[in-house]
Amino acid sequence: MFKYAKIENDLDGIVSIGTEKLAKYGYDLLDITQSDINGFWYLSDKCPLKSNNEKLLQAKEIKLKEALDMAYDYENKTGTISFDGRSADNPLTTQILHVELFNQDKFFQMVIGFTQAIITDDQIYNTKEDINVLINALEAQAIYFALKNASEKLWTVDYPRYKQIIESCTTADEVNKIVIGYNTP
Repeated sequence: MFKYAKIENDLDGIVSIGTEKLAKYGYDLLDITQSDINGFWYLSDKCPLKSNNEKLLQAKEIKLKEALDMAYDYENKTGTISFDGRSADNPLTTQILHVELFNQDKFFQMVIGFTQAIITDDQIYNTKEDINVLINALEAQAIYFALKNASEKLWTVDYPRYKQIIESCTTADEVNKIVIGYNTP
């Protein structure tokens, strides 16, 4: 691209960027490029740039980390399953509620409590919507297995699918076009 610049070092072609107003100070309209290695501006014919293979490897590394980070965020913050809940205020009414994937251990403990008859009455659980609901043994078991299945799907289907797609890319542009999103099951 052509911009007003002044050559700072003839040997390696490093330039300073300026404006047309600086032409009287040695700034000329030059063909320059910004290096993707160090961020400095150079004369285009002397600009050090990463190879396509380096760009591809870097893009894959960044996108794989994004896929992994988003999977953990989904599991630990945003992932939910839905269930028909019985309000603690009015057990005869039901409504669709949501429970986060990270509550899997809590429901596992509840299932064990019911199975070993440590817990015999309905349990009160506060949902993501801040609603107290009653959970019986069958509901606790159903919710636990739904959470378990959603978590397993995340790590055995969804994340590996993104990983395979990313690793199969042949250019950095292909990698950068991938949009990662884990949906609520």
